[in-house]
Amino acid sequence: MLDLLPPELILDVLSRLSVFTLRSLRLVSHPWNIFISLNQQAIYRQAAYLHQYTIPDNETLQEAILYHPGSPWRDAVDWQDFCKISLQLQRNWVGGGRAVPRVLSSAGSDTHRFKVDEKQRICIATHMRGGITVSLLFPDVLLWSLPQTHVRPFAHCEYGNGFLVFDRLGSSKEVWRLASDFASNDAVVEAARPDYTQLRAAAQAAQRHGYAGRGHFRPWALLVFPEMTLAYRFVYPTLLSASESRAFLYDVRTGTLMQTIENVVADGDNINYVELSERNLSLPGEFIAGHVSADGRDLVLLRKHGCVIFVQDFENHLDDIESSALEVRIRGHHSQYLAFEEGRVGVATRQGLYVFTLDSFGRREVLSADDREYASFPRISMSGMNPYGLQNDLSCLQITDRRMFFTWNARERAEGIVLYGDPSSDPYNAGEGLMSLEDGNGGGQILLGDEDEDDSEEDDEDEELEGDDEEDIADDEDDFDQPEPFPAMPIHLMIRALQNTVVGCIDMSLMPEAEAGVI
Repeated sequence: MLDLLPPELILDVLSRLSVFTLRSLRLVSHPWNIFISLNQQAIYRQAAYLHQYTIPDNETLQEAILYHPGSPWRDAVDWQDFCKISLQLQRNWVGGGRAVPRVLSSAGSDTHRFKVDEKQRICIATHMRGGITVSLLFPDVLLWSLPQTHVRPFAHCEYGNGFLVFDRLGSSKEVWRLASDFASNDAVVEAARPDYTQLRAAAQAAQRHGYAGRGHFRPWALLVFPEMTLAYRFVYPTLLSASESRAFLYDVRTGTLMQTIENVVADGDNINYVELSERNLSLPGEFIAGHVSADGRDLVLLRKHGCVIFVQDFENHLDDIESSALEVRIRGHHSQYLAFEEGRVGVATRQGLYVFTLDSFGRREVLSADDREYASFPRISMSGMNPYGLQNDLSCLQITDRRMFFTWNARERAEGIVLYGDPSSDPYNAGEGLMSLEDGNGGGQILLGDEDEDDSEEDDEDEELEGDDEEDIADDEDDFDQPEPFPAMPIHLMIRALQNTVVGCIDMSLMPEAEAGVI
């Protein structure tokens, strides 16, 4: 066949094959192995696009590595190596590889909300006592902070594309921006300019941490809403904030109000969470939380008693979502938090943490109502773990391309769980087996279908709320976050949380030692 077809056509065919098929082809045929080896860069670059390990805009290996900065991709020497690393990371996520527990502690033990930026290698956290801290993601170093006198206790925060948004008491939201992103001609409209309080806090932060190091922020805007709002969500460049009757959409780049939507909540309903995507906004009613994927295609909803609903390409099925949805029930578990990022869904319950990989093969296609033979995400996989020490008031969970962050009382972790980085731990054994793979039926824990569940086990009390100079810092990479409790918790739980809660992390990015052979 190699002699009969032109090389251009052969390359076109090979560009449509998965890494699994390429591996089989190389193992069973010496001529094919030679051809693929001679054209390795072009073939495995296409495989990386096919599996969505990177985006087509990244034409060179260097661009792909910059798109995923730090470990594990920084050690890739060619496109085949890049695919091999990405495939191993994928195996780690579904419970077939290595998962290591870690913590971030430099910012203190009273974190309320946090946001992780893997590309900047920073973790932004608000705190129960008040204040904001920015830490480096491994090594764990405090980079920048705002004091308790400026940021209220239990403040919520949102972050995206270098913009940080957090709420003041009252009807205002502060917008800050990474100092490294400022340009001389950047400006917001006059009505939204930062006020004196923000400028004073920035000056004090500069005195403590310097003016423009990594993870440093400068005040950008002050958004004053027409009325008190109850929940908000930021998806760059739009900030959605909802009151009891209206929703307001602001462009944070200019500080301008783009749209006001009236009558967004039915009489008798309460708002404690809002969601925003490029084409949709939602205010989950009967659900604890709901998230739309970054591309706006997929929807995930979380009910109170461990019920997760997945809808693939939901805009194509608005007339009959129920028949196209996949419902997963985690029997006997009280839901606490939902995260949906990077093609994975994280669910936190009082009993443990669960990760659903929507397409465990890393390939997916748009399914229309006519060609759908199965429910949403027929290749979904699930892994789970119970690190112990999860607070009843777990208040933050985030998934990145290589780690899962959550609020954690690491002092009460399960026996045998050794934190990576402990002097006595072996970095290639610490935390081995922490993530355990479940099949579609979850070994009896995960139920697919319509089995009834006892919804009387738990009360409604804990429903989830809304949604230095770089040269002086070692280049070791990895990220992590901080912990957080609920604003309305009993005083004895609050005192305990203030003393013990930190940000925990399950790290999938630490690769086992390289094995010889092809993928």
